[in-house]
Amino acid sequence: MKNIHVILIGYRDPTIIDRAIASLQHIGSRVEGVSVLGEKEGAKKDASTYKIRFIKEIQNNLSMNLASLIQTISTEYIMLLHEGDCLTANIKRVMLNLSKHQHILGYLRKVKNVTIHYPFLVRTAFIKRTTFFSRYRLPFSEALMPAWLASIQNEGASIIEGSFITSMKNQGAASGQAIIEFIEKYQKRPAFEKQSPSLSIIMAHFNMEQYVGTSISSCLLQTSPAEEILLMDDGSTLHAYKELEKWSAHPGVKIFRKENGGKARALNDLLPQIETDFVLEIDADDWLDPDALIVIRNQLLHLSEDAVVLYGNLRTWKQKESGNLQFKGIRKGYPVRNKKELISYRFPLGPRIYRSQALKTNGFPVVEFEDGRMYEDVSVLNSLLREGNLVYKDFTVYNVREHPASITKRNRSSWNDFLKFLD
Repeated sequence: MKNIHVILIGYRDPTIIDRAIASLQHIGSRVEGVSVLGEKEGAKKDASTYKIRFIKEIQNNLSMNLASLIQTISTEYIMLLHEGDCLTANIKRVMLNLSKHQHILGYLRKVKNVTIHYPFLVRTAFIKRTTFFSRYRLPFSEALMPAWLASIQNEGASIIEGSFITSMKNQGAASGQAIIEFIEKYQKRPAFEKQSPSLSIIMAHFNMEQYVGTSISSCLLQTSPAEEILLMDDGSTLHAYKELEKWSAHPGVKIFRKENGGKARALNDLLPQIETDFVLEIDADDWLDPDALIVIRNQLLHLSEDAVVLYGNLRTWKQKESGNLQFKGIRKGYPVRNKKELISYRFPLGPRIYRSQALKTNGFPVVEFEDGRMYEDVSVLNSLLREGNLVYKDFTVYNVREHPASITKRNRSSWNDFLKFLD
């Protein structure tokens, strides 16, 4: 009975596509058709007797493309193969049927000594009901399916072991390892003390529609959720605002809009909405690790009373024209005790977790330079130094995206002019 539709996700090499399709011969009697997401020229479209669809990704949005594709499939099961996976003859030993209470079979994939859980065989009716793929955007296509599997781990999912899949993908050294370590965090559930302080997230958004979905998704897909997520649109175009507005129906997310006045004013307008002990600021083009809030909460447990800001390290990525991200490295933070050390800091201090009361009392200063539209992070930290301590701890949960549209990147030459206005 041909009751399985196979989807190849993230395949970029035509030769590997051909090998993956050829490997389906081991279950040929069950395969109704094959869809390849992310076609590259050169794949042998006539290399198989299966009904094959090659689907180019639109707007570099794997989540939306996958969601649309799934709705067109009518077979009982969908088989998901990822980034160069090919079946081996051992697949014949696997029972490719799900019991009444099963919705998903997953498998363990070992990459660079890290074991990641991937979904393999899913009931089509079940995966059609999920809103995950149409709702969330992730920074790496490789993270999509492990993140989804982690999100529904208690809904009839089981893991099978065995050497029935082999991977032909060649992971890039630095970027590949950093991505795998990021993905692994979706399936971990570290413990944290329940009496830890409450924590919310704030964001000011201005015309970052290309990236804001990834940023918000990272806030929502936390292993320990934030008490609230407060988003202020600072007079973006209607198109950019509508991209932000998509998240308004999500529980815990509150969206506000104002005329453009710069990031400091936008964040100030959010301050009255904060009801938690601490607040994490995130930029609309950056994103958090899946375990970021657990790590931060554990750090806050031991924070001294005179601390007004907690910060750590930054993981940096370069946005490539292809849509991929290149890992650049981790910028290790260090203690900042006064204004001189703050203005000589080698990079933006972050992630910044503010004590809410201190931030609400102080506010984000709107300095005369550029009408307060630049370096608001330095301005507020300089001001808060008068109220208490900036405390550095060695943790890395925040990801910075370097791209040409960044305001700071476009205006680095103005730093010395800004310092003349800093009290």
